[in-house]
Amino acid sequence: MPGIFPLVKRFQDVKALPSTVILKEDTVIHDKCFREGTIFIVIGWREIHGKPFLILSKGSWEGLADYTEFSTRLEKVEK
Repeated sequence: MPGIFPLVKRFQDVKALPSTVILKEDTVIHDKCFREGTIFIVIGWREIHGKPFLILSKGSWEGLADYTEFSTRLEKVEK
C-alpha cells in the first residue's frame, strides 16, 4: 500500500478558512521553534484543569498551546 501524504492545499484556500491564524512573533511551542509569519490552522480547543488550550496544526505537526499565553501572539489571516 502506498504511503499516505498530507493533503496539499493552495494558500488561497487556506487563507480563506476562518480557522487560519498567523504568528506575530518567533515562538517556541513544546521545544519546537516557529518563526514570525508561520501559518497555523486552529483545529479545536480543549480545557484541561480549567485552563483553555488551542489545538494548532502546521503541516503534519499538531500541538496544544495555552490560549491565554498564545492568543496575543496569533492573529487572524485577512482575506
